[in-house]
Order: sequence, then C-alpha cells, then structure tokens
Amino acid sequence: MPDPRNISVAGRLEFPKSVVAAGDDLDYIVTNTGDLPIMLGAAYVLERFESGGWTVANPDAAFRGWGRRLPPGEQTQLTARLPASLPAGSYRLRKRLAADRDPHPGYERQAQCDLAPCEAIAGFTVKAA
Repeated sequence: MPDPRNISVAGRLEFPKSVVAAGDDLDYIVTNTGDLPIMLGAAYVLERFESGGWTVANPDAAFRGWGRRLPPGEQTQLTARLPASLPAGSYRLRKRLAADRDPHPGYERQAQCDLAPCEAIAGFTVKAA
C-alpha cells in the first residue's frame, strides 16, 4: 500500500476537437491520472482570454446535480454546452476534481489524508462565425 502522504488527486482534460463554433457542444475527456478514485460532476467554468488575462465566460451557468466516480487510470467523456453569444477567441475549460470520499474498499488510504481537490484545465478556440 502506498504511503498515504504520497497519494494524489490528479486529472487531465482533452478535447477531441479543439476548434469549435459558439453554440456548439464541446466534448471533452477527463482522465484520472492520480492515485485515488475521483468524484466529478457536471459543473465547469469557461474562461475567455482577453486583455492579458482570463475572464469567466459563463458566470450564470447552472448545472444538473450528479456525480460520477472515476477510478485511477480511467477516463470518461463529458459535454460542455457553449453559449451561442461567445465571441471568437481563445478559451479554456476548468474542471474541479475531488477525491471520492464515499466509503468503499480501499477508502482507508484516503481517509488518513487531507486531500485538496485539483483543477484540470485545457484550452480551445471558438472560431469566427
């Protein structure tokens, strides 16, 4: 069993298509690259790069409440709905990934640790209409 002080929550985001149009659905893949199962939900943050910094592009977004357990080394595909009003430009999607805190075999390892959630971030482009 690994030392509980050396286990991690980590993940990676990838886009099958990195150039999309405003109003499209943006498919993305989350891969659990850490040592523990993670729990993820529908929520994400879209940000647009402008004037040398990132600004939130979906501040009023609402998401259905659900959770999905993702074991280490596995991946799942999800979909982000892009607002039709997005201007062309560079964007990124941020996704919060947390350790699965539900009791299950092996839970003892993570119960011994104070594991902070991580964020997986990946960029994409919204093309001009």
